[in-house]
Amino acid sequence: MVRTSTAAFPDEGIVRQTARKKFVIKILLGTGLLLILSFGGLGVWVYTYSSRILEQEIATEVNEASHSAALAVQNWLEGRLLLIQGLAADIETTPDPAALAPLVTRPVLTSLFSEVYFGHQADGAFTTSNPTGTAPRLRSKATTLVSGSAQGRHPDAE
Repeated sequence: MVRTSTAAFPDEGIVRQTARKKFVIKILLGTGLLLILSFGGLGVWVYTYSSRILEQEIATEVNEASHSAALAVQNWLEGRLLLIQGLAADIETTPDPAALAPLVTRPVLTSLFSEVYFGHQADGAFTTSNPTGTAPRLRSKATTLVSGSAQGRHPDAE
């Protein structure tokens, strides 16, 4: 006797459900993999784009800072040069060598320069802002020569 009912082959319904589940699982896995790749690609793109923009901003900031520092040094040097040019103009208009001392001892000059002096071409003498008897190279802590040092040498030059 041959049975033709579906109850006779109970495994056939299970096989169809299993095949359908496998197909749905494949679709879900493919969709999930596509989503992971999409988000990963988007993340890489955002990272490279933001890195490039950040590097450009940092380069711009460094360039502006270096330009500002160079401009500050330029202004500082130009200010000192203007003071020296002003002193030179004052010296040109002063005929008496004895009147040069007040020019080179101006507080604005002595506060900016360690020594201000003018050399007289006629006799080789100097008009200086330092008091007589002090050497500009000697530091305040080394006012006396160290014993045993050669005469005329700086104490730190041993």
